Amino acid sequence: MHIGGGSSSNKLLLKREFYISFFKFYRKHYGLFKTGLLRLLCLNQFVIKSISGNEKALWRFLLRWLLTGASEKDGLRFQSGNIDGPLTKSSSNKLMGALIILGLLFSFDLSLQASLEKNDPLLPAIQTFQQGQIQEALSLFLTILKTDPKNKAAHDYVNLIAQQLLIDQKTKAQKDRLELMVKASQELEDQRRDPRKIDDAILETTLTEKRASEQQIQTYLDQAEIEINLGHFPHAYDLVLRTLSNENSNAEAQRLLSSLQSHAREEIDQNQSLSTTVRYVLEGFYQYAQANYEAAAPEWKKAHEVGGSSIGSFYFEPYEKIALAHVAENQERLGQQKLFQEGLTYYSQGRFSRALEVFRQLAIENPDYPELASYLPRAEADAEEERTRFMNEKRKAQIATLYNQSISAMEHSQYAEANTLLLELLKLDPTHPQARSYLLVVQAELQRRHDPKIAEQHYKNGIIAYAGGKLEEAEREWRITLRMDPTHFKAQKALSKVEKEIALYREAP
Repeated sequence: MHIGGGSSSNKLLLKREFYISFFKFYRKHYGLFKTGLLRLLCLNQFVIKSISGNEKALWRFLLRWLLTGASEKDGLRFQSGNIDGPLTKSSSNKLMGALIILGLLFSFDLSLQASLEKNDPLLPAIQTFQQGQIQEALSLFLTILKTDPKNKAAHDYVNLIAQQLLIDQKTKAQKDRLELMVKASQELEDQRRDPRKIDDAILETTLTEKRASEQQIQTYLDQAEIEINLGHFPHAYDLVLRTLSNENSNAEAQRLLSSLQSHAREEIDQNQSLSTTVRYVLEGFYQYAQANYEAAAPEWKKAHEVGGSSIGSFYFEPYEKIALAHVAENQERLGQQKLFQEGLTYYSQGRFSRALEVFRQLAIENPDYPELASYLPRAEADAEEERTRFMNEKRKAQIATLYNQSISAMEHSQYAEANTLLLELLKLDPTHPQARSYLLVVQAELQRRHDPKIAEQHYKNGIIAYAGGKLEEAEREWRITLRMDPTHFKAQKALSKVEKEIALYREAP
């Protein structure tokens, strides 16, 4: 700037002239309220630079001017003479006032910036779009573009909305068309006419629907990229993970997920101003994307604890359910592995009866557990040998005869006779598991009552027999279950399955 043809060398007054013009421009276009907020933010910076900056005198001069009201009359058009005149010192009291204000400014700095963000018209428009209110969001973005035609984010969202509206329109038209063609094809078949042309059109419409679905996925990914650029990482995670759940090999989604992982890790590790809730949410997403569900679930649990009712806006809850299901499944699998290893330990020690108990418990939890079908029958055989080792052959034959007679009596509903036979059997062999179980059934029938608890035990006995390859015994146990509890759905289903398997086995050459 020059006055009277001479060059200016005083940076103090030039700096002040810049801020006078800047505040005037901001007040004209954005109003008094935002200009006031801007002045407070500038005051904060002037205080910092007047204490630790390279040109402390310059910033102290600007600080004193700002504290005295930042009057436009201090501008050059109100001055006479050269701009290079001497700098007048203000009282030290004003500078002390500025230093007192410094503490207040530090405490309010984040809230002031948050207020500016809240006044950003993009935020409500983006939130409306993210909530699925597409038409309302479009209206908000178009309003923004009227006052700010170069707003790139608004343009990006308008393009996304246009794509989404086009996809929705095409999807609805194709659905209506498909329904009409299916109806027409059915009518032709009813009239015994050739429907092949319409069936070809149905196939073409189905392929078009597939292309529309691919376009929808691409729209999700385009939106995810915009959200990443704007720093809206939770919503970007939701869009990318939603895509990968339907199309795991999508290269674009995998690329965006990799980018998200980098951004999230950097945000968590380096952004000290990140809120506790967002930190937990991002850490959860980061671990979930690595399939580390045991680490993701606790992070999201902590997010619930500190986030309160606003937690739904972070998009992680559907993935939290999946993570918790994986954690529960993994714990169940580990428990079954531990149970199997416990059974193996007992078996290797020759404690066959104890091993059999453990294997039976595992059969109830998971009848299809690998190697159970091998070890359960062996444990049963060895436990039986262990049990009968102390019986002579005559006593063993008596027990077998009594057992078979009691089963026959039960099958013919002769419960009184079955009760007598089972009691006699248990005198010879008090540890006989089947006899004790059947005795409870017989006594329940004699008392004319149905006991769901006993029915459930027979259902479990059937599972154990089935896991050990004893199909006929399983069938008998499940029939008893239904006799005691006709509403036992699992027993109905299991009985139907085993009956088919027995029939196939008998038909086999």
